Amino acid sequence: MRIIEYNEKWYDEKFHNSKELELSIDSLFSQIDYICYLYKNKQIRKNEFNIFEYEIKRVCVNKQSQNYLLTTFNGSEIKKFKSSQESSYIRRLNF
Repeated sequence: MRIIEYNEKWYDEKFHNSKELELSIDSLFSQIDYICYLYKNKQIRKNEFNIFEYEIKRVCVNKQSQNYLLTTFNGSEIKKFKSSQESSYIRRLNF
C-alpha cells in the first residue's frame, strides 16, 4: 500500500472516521496475517513466502503500522478478549 511504502502519516485522530482507509488497512493486515499463517503452517514454502517478504517487512517497520497494531492489541487486551486477530498480527509479523 502506497502510504506505508512511502512512510506517510496515516494513523492519526482522523483514521477511525475514514472508513475507506480503515477498511483498506484492515484488509492489508488481514492478507498479511493469512500469508504468515500459511507459511507458519507449512502451506506455502519459503520460496513462495519470499515473494511477499519485502512487503511484509515494509509493514512491520512502518511506525504508523506498529502504532495501529499495538493500540489495537492493547485495546483487545484491556477488553480481555481471549483470542483476537490483532494479537495474531503482532505475533506473525515479528521476524
